[in-house]
Amino acid sequence: MNQPLSNASKSEEASEGSSKKDDHDLVQRVQAGDSAAFRALFDKYHRRAFAVAMGVVKNEDDALDAVQNAFVKVHKNIDKFQGSSSFYTWLYRIVMNVSIDHIRKTSRRKNLDFDERALHEESEVAGDGALVPVSYTHLTLPTICSV
Repeated sequence: MNQPLSNASKSEEASEGSSKKDDHDLVQRVQAGDSAAFRALFDKYHRRAFAVAMGVVKNEDDALDAVQNAFVKVHKNIDKFQGSSSFYTWLYRIVMNVSIDHIRKTSRRKNLDFDERALHEESEVAGDGALVPVSYTHLTLPTICSV
């Protein structure tokens, strides 16, 4: 039941094939040190990379940071790109990893920034302002070490 491809389908396939070939040529030029080729890859894919990052981090500034970091990684590691997948597939994975790392880092930072003990009244905190409840101020160093 194979039907002949419509002219639109044929042109889409030809465009996709030439796009992959164009990307391959651009990657080879970048690997040879051509900064204009890197700019061409950036111009071609930065909007798609931003959309991917935005879907993960849900914040415009964070998505812009993720895209910038992803393209820095691309630039540093372009020599490792083997071409077994499309350039966009490789870039997509880098953007996803950078975005996920950003989420992990910010959630870890939020957990560290918020400390419930800081909400206690001053009377419940040791005299020097340390976040040690008054009930623990009687402990000495040897007692603490043995716990």
